[in-house]
This record gives sequence, C-alpha cells and structure tokens, in this order.
Amino acid sequence: MAIAYLGDKTRHMTKKKRSLRRRAGLLAALSLVATGTLSLASPAQADTTSTDDETWEQVQELAQYNGAIDAFDDPTIGPVIIFPKDYSGDIDNLSHPSGWQDSSGNTPTSWPTPTTAKSPNFTADEIADLESTVSATLQPNGDQPYTLSLSYDGTSDRVVAQTNAPSSVTDPLTSEYPDRLVVSTDTPTTPLPDCEAPHGPLASGEISDPLTQLQALAGYNCALSYFDDPTIGPVIIFPKDYTGDIDNLTPPPNWTDDDGATPSSWPTPTTSRSVLFTQAEVKEINEAAYTQIDPDGDNTYNVFVYYDGASDRMVVVTDAPSSVTDPLLAKYPGMITLQQPPS
Repeated sequence: MAIAYLGDKTRHMTKKKRSLRRRAGLLAALSLVATGTLSLASPAQADTTSTDDETWEQVQELAQYNGAIDAFDDPTIGPVIIFPKDYSGDIDNLSHPSGWQDSSGNTPTSWPTPTTAKSPNFTADEIADLESTVSATLQPNGDQPYTLSLSYDGTSDRVVAQTNAPSSVTDPLTSEYPDRLVVSTDTPTTPLPDCEAPHGPLASGEISDPLTQLQALAGYNCALSYFDDPTIGPVIIFPKDYTGDIDNLTPPPNWTDDDGATPSSWPTPTTSRSVLFTQAEVKEINEAAYTQIDPDGDNTYNVFVYYDGASDRMVVVTDAPSSVTDPLLAKYPGMITLQQPPS
C-alpha cells in the first residue's frame, strides 16, 4: 500500500529498537560520523511488537535493496518504508533480491508488502547537505565544542540533531529549517563514535570502587587515560587538541553501575591535556607498533601497546629485539617507552 505521506499518524512512535542495514552505495554517500564526520546513523526504529523478527528482517532487506532512506514499524499499520522524494522506482512494486537468505539461512517463499511513502522534504543528497550544514555550525573545522549525533527520522520526515549545544547556537538552525530539522538536547549516553576507550586501571564496575566512575567519566568525555595518582588523587588526561572544557566534564547521563546503582555525585579529578598526543596520533603509533612487531599476525614476538597518561608516552610491551623495535623508536622519537613483558 502506498500513501502520500504518513504525517502525524506516526509521531507517537515508542522507543525504537531495530535498525535498517543500509546498502553500501548509500553509506558511501551519507555515512559520516558526528565528530568531524557525520552519520545518517541508524534510520528510525520502533518497538516492533506487531512484526515478527523474520518478517522485519525481510522488510529491512527490501528497504536497503530498493534504496530506501528509512524503515520502521508503526504499531497501527505495521512495517513502513520511506524513500527519497526523487525516487524514480515503483514504490508499489518493490524489487525482491534474488537468492537472498535471512540470518537463519532461509529463502523467503513470499515477501511482506509494507506501507511505502516518499519523503516530502528530502532526497538522499538533501539529507546529507542539511547534516553537513548542522555539523559545520556545531563543530566548525572539525572542532568539537559540543556533542553531535545526526539522523534522518522517517516517522516525522525530519533530520534530528542530538546535541548538548545551547539554544543560542541551535536556534538559528531551527529557524532556518523549521520543517526539516529537529534539535534534541538529550545527550547520547555513550561516548561519541570515534572515541577510543581510555586506558586505565581495571575498575570493578561498582560505585563502591572509585575507579568505576572515573573510568565512566573519562570514557564519556573522550579522554586518553585515567589513573589514580598517589599524591593528587584521580587524574584524567585528554588529547592535546581536545576542544572541550576539561574543567567542567559532563557526567554520562542516566549512567548506572553494574548493579544498577545511580551515583549521588561524580568525582572532580585533576585534568590535563597530553603534551605530545592527539587521539589520532595515539591510534597511529598503536597501529605502527603492531605493523612493525607483529606484521600480518605472525606472532613471532609478543606485543601490547597502550597510552600511559602518567608519563605521557606510548608504552610498547614486547619481547622483540632492538633490531625490530629501533625503527619504531626512530620514527617516533621521545614518544615511545619499551617494556619487557612480565615473566
């Protein structure tokens, strides 16, 4: 069944759980992540109590195979697929992928017939253009003064910007795109997609362990390292190009420990930026060390690499001889400390 558009009928959607797996061509054009890159992200998802898993998997495949921009399950009318406004195919007669099998290895004997519609507002390129505009405003030149996650929501036919930026920054955008952009001030409960997990001592996962909250605070704010200094107490180290306010860290919202306990307060650690390293440089040296010492996973030598915030150095723990490690030290002078593995 095709419809002109669902309009307000779908805006009561409940919390979403399922995502459309986008075809590679669309990902290549639109899949950019929100920290200097963007993401069309997962399309709108819904509590699909009316659609069984097998049928929903087929709906996802139909959507991606036919070049849709969104798929969701409406509690009243069932599965819905949204196409770009300039889609030239027949949305009433979707093509079925030949020879496709679901995750259980089954080939459908019949395919679902979801409700289909074209977006009144967007082509795929227009979604990408609007997301680029929002990103350039909230994260100019790749800087990250605010968190940002972008997605297209087919239930409302809007691009949704989830950010902690103040209204003084976002209001001009919503005024310019009143029928195309929605700003949500709910901050994601996990670190931004390109945050690497910070290095630090093992935490128990319980609030009773001071390291548990320190680890969560470091991870959510995209730090490089956390540790407990015997003299000054808890410390968090950030990349040298970190643009956030290290004196006012954002606690992860709705965070609970492994037992479901909610903290009554958060630690106020000593914070600092690395003198030597950006996040990208940590990643570069990590990859270079493994490539140099363990090419193609040949396992001739043991190797483990991490960033040590206390010394502001990359630590390479390995039993490789100097003939193997010297080129690495020469390439990154003053940035690497070698350690022997524990016996």
